[in-house]
Amino acid sequence: MSRTAIIAGQGALPVILAARLRAEGADFLLAELEGCPSEVAGPDKLRFRIERLAPFLDDLLEKGVGRAVFAGAVRRPRLDPELFDAGTAALVPRLLAAMQELDMIPEASTPADVLITVFDTARQGEYLKLGRELRAAGLAAEVFPDGRKLGKQMQYASRRGFRFAVIGGEEEFAAGCWQL
Repeated sequence: MSRTAIIAGQGALPVILAARLRAEGADFLLAELEGCPSEVAGPDKLRFRIERLAPFLDDLLEKGVGRAVFAGAVRRPRLDPELFDAGTAALVPRLLAAMQELDMIPEASTPADVLITVFDTARQGEYLKLGRELRAAGLAAEVFPDGRKLGKQMQYASRRGFRFAVIGGEEEFAAGCWQL
């Protein structure tokens, strides 16, 4: 069975949940948003910042966490743009798009110039690598999060205001050349 992470906020709920998991002998890890301590007792709390979300998620995976539960109240943290790492910065467009799709925030244009479309989800790592390479070259780039039909990806690109879309399917990978 995989380990559970409690992303604990304030209030009684995380305390009750931790007590229940302890009583059941469950293997769990407690994490807290920096500046928003929980009331759960215990010395081994993993603290994280939103600006370092990707390394935090990687850390959870390394610690054997297979599921997470958010419990308790949290205050909106102050964000320091200088603290964002590249992995977390790459997640921001996806999080914003998901929140817009759920009508949690108004639709906005993208700060990225380039959308990298995804044809083959088995090659997701290669698409992400291209995104890293473009960002390293000074271009703002976003990789589409899944392999939806190209038409849907292009509609997304148009709605969000991308200037360019990189298209790479089986033929482009074979030729080592992308369509723009």
